[in-house]
Amino acid sequence: MINRFTILLFSYLTLSCTNSIFAQNQGVKYLQNMVKSIQEMESFAGVMIGKERVDGELKFSHSDMIISFHPRQLYAQSFNENGEKGPEILYRTGQNDNKVLVSPDGFPYVNVSLSPFSMFMRKGRHNTIHEAGGTYLGQVIHTMLTQNDSSRLAETVRYDSLIEFNGHACYKVIVENNEYDYVIHTLKKDETIRDVAMMWNVSEYKLVECNDNVDDFDDAEPGKTIRIPNSYAKQTVLYLDVNHFMPWLMINYDDKGLYSEYEYTSITLNPTITDQTFNPDNPAYGF
Repeated sequence: MINRFTILLFSYLTLSCTNSIFAQNQGVKYLQNMVKSIQEMESFAGVMIGKERVDGELKFSHSDMIISFHPRQLYAQSFNENGEKGPEILYRTGQNDNKVLVSPDGFPYVNVSLSPFSMFMRKGRHNTIHEAGGTYLGQVIHTMLTQNDSSRLAETVRYDSLIEFNGHACYKVIVENNEYDYVIHTLKKDETIRDVAMMWNVSEYKLVECNDNVDDFDDAEPGKTIRIPNSYAKQTVLYLDVNHFMPWLMINYDDKGLYSEYEYTSITLNPTITDQTFNPDNPAYGF
């Protein structure tokens, strides 16, 4: 005979299971909305404060940027931890030999044009300017959502709660790879570290960090074997705006701890782009 305790216990377990499934499904739904928002963006403006682990230390970054995606054009002003202006950069696809125009905050005190993949442009950074603006994040999450079945996503994605972050209502979504590990990859002829990073949806710097036999981003010796993490992060925490689903905060952890953190203090989707926005002669710029 079924007693009252058994009924209550069954009801509790059913409710707990339902809530868990709801949280998992909601988390996937919110990530799908984020990817859709990123894919539909024509342009983006934002102020980002970041921390990235480089050479075992967290490096600070602060950029005020505006980006147009089709074709990619980018203007960014950086700041140091004291709020003082640092280098200013401008990139326009098909212009300036596809190089970045840089107004440095020190020597050589004149504008210089550099490849987006040069060591100066990559120094102290996990990715290049081509991943700025959320497009690479969208690619990473889209790949995860489309290459895993519902049962795997239920194990990986979880909606945590509705929170307030810096005055914004946000959905807190957690993506966790409990099977985070490394796989072995053999470099093919003409295959670069960047090629491998884009193929596996990880940051370029991660491949340099976790392989003692990789000296820099241009290290591309055919036949060399390297370790690659099987996902961008072991755990990613996202605070997604309830209206436009862009992340106000993203925190990534790997097997060593905090890998990177990106906080946006300002986000504008599809801001007005004028002839002056990506013009080096814009009087508001320092080129």
